[in-house]
Amino acid sequence: MRSPLALLTLALAGVGLWLVSRPAAATSSSSSSSATWPPMPTKPPPAAPGSGVLRAAWAPPTAAAGYLPAIRTAELAQRLPANLLARLLYQESRFRPEIISGAVVSSAGAVGIAQIVPKWHPGVNARDPFASITYAARYLADLRRRFGSWDKALAAYNWGMGNLASVVTSAEWLARAPAETRRYVEEILRDVPAAKPT
Repeated sequence: MRSPLALLTLALAGVGLWLVSRPAAATSSSSSSSATWPPMPTKPPPAAPGSGVLRAAWAPPTAAAGYLPAIRTAELAQRLPANLLARLLYQESRFRPEIISGAVVSSAGAVGIAQIVPKWHPGVNARDPFASITYAARYLADLRRRFGSWDKALAAYNWGMGNLASVVTSAEWLARAPAETRRYVEEILRDVPAAKPT
């Protein structure tokens, strides 16, 4: 078993680039573009399974800043694990303004920060990010109550309640879901381990 100091050392080595301050962008009078060298990652690299290296905790991007108070309030009100709603919203919209505003609509007709399909959820204005945040938190909590775990609630949010209900009694229910839903659940739970089934 490794000591806490050894684990911390491994973790810092695994995300060492995060400890280096970003150099100022080089500018040139002959070019209108600027470059940064070396290129800095936008998120820490994933730790290899079984490597003993700790992954850096997921944190909402800066684009989420204006929504975080509403997200935190909704997570607390619905007793969601910390960052679960924030991570779901990131998966759905990446907090991109054109998606949040509804200017970009998915091929399935999903709209807004929580990618709500108005046809199936007429009780919320999907183009209102704050109404959508509250609604998505309540809906996710309802899905957990119905299906019994956060992983199943996430699958139902992505794939639909009826679709999940048709396979949920199988021990291999997630393997029977579409690849998109499997990735959706796996990526969110990787970043929010408190929501993993126990």
